[in-house]
Amino acid sequence: MQLPLFYEPQIAKDLSTFNLSENSSKHCVQVLRMKIGDRLHITDGLGNLLTVRIISAHKKNCSVKMLDRKFFPSDRKNLCIAITPTKNSARMEWLLEKLTEIGVTKIILMQCEHSERLNIRYERLHHILISAMLQSQQLHLPQLSELTSFEQVISKENYAEKYIAHCADDAEKAILPTNKTEQSKIILIGPEGDFSPHEIALSKAHKYIPVSLGETRLRTETAGLVAAVLLLH
Repeated sequence: MQLPLFYEPQIAKDLSTFNLSENSSKHCVQVLRMKIGDRLHITDGLGNLLTVRIISAHKKNCSVKMLDRKFFPSDRKNLCIAITPTKNSARMEWLLEKLTEIGVTKIILMQCEHSERLNIRYERLHHILISAMLQSQQLHLPQLSELTSFEQVISKENYAEKYIAHCADDAEKAILPTNKTEQSKIILIGPEGDFSPHEIALSKAHKYIPVSLGETRLRTETAGLVAAVLLLH
């Protein structure tokens, strides 16, 4: 039987016993009804997997003893999705969950000229990534950015392959290729109102390749998921 997996971001390597966070303790003791002697897994989201045994089952301060520690390097392709948050926050939360499940390594929340949402609840979104990582039994948590301007993204992010998906008429635009290389990749996904002509021109000046995701016009969150699947698989 597979052990339940918990997330604890900061665990010193030299500790033999330690306390779980209050949230993990509550879930462990109150929700799963785990008791002294039960074993569980812990990850820090960086590839480390700890096997521990409960030595004090308290709902606010559960103590565990280290039994084993292993490191699993990531076998994910280095893919960044830079996307404009949707006006409907539930749609963006759904997307972040799915991007985590399929193995995207970095997600940049991007502010563009036609952005509909100018603020985000970063802590809530980060928690959604953690939950999706644990639910899908992964050990690597995607990196999530705070809201970042379009100009900062295209000037600072360094990837071998760089794409921008937009809906404007563009003789240079081609269908996004499915993944055929192991090189690092980034793709920019704009808001429902699309990127502005200025943003498209600026991206080309920074060597971004304009691409289409197909014949139909996709919602922002659908476009983000389609792009990720095409570039990962």
